[in-house]
Amino acid sequence: MIAAAGVYAMLAHRVVERRREIGVRMALGATPQSVVRMVLGQALVLLGVGLAIGLGAAWQFGTGVKAFLFATEPADPLVFAVVLAGLAIAGVLAAVGPARRASRVDPIVTLRCE
Repeated sequence: MIAAAGVYAMLAHRVVERRREIGVRMALGATPQSVVRMVLGQALVLLGVGLAIGLGAAWQFGTGVKAFLFATEPADPLVFAVVLAGLAIAGVLAAVGPARRASRVDPIVTLRCE
């Protein structure tokens, strides 16, 4: 849950940072579907890189936490697969909200001078 909340917060922050760019794209004729595809594509790249780095780090440092593990080995493939799948699903679900919000950006409001 904490990892999913962190992924959601990071993606939502990235969308807020890029609201002017998204507004320009929408003003120049980008469709809401293309904005959703763009945001989801970038989120999936970030998620894939994060999962790959996390998997490698967990595999590498698994022996250091062996004393804290009960009824499982540090390199148990089933545990790795379940955790990887869970985080991937949580990441995709967390990316949908910011992607849909980005597609609803009003170009007039975002391009207005502050």
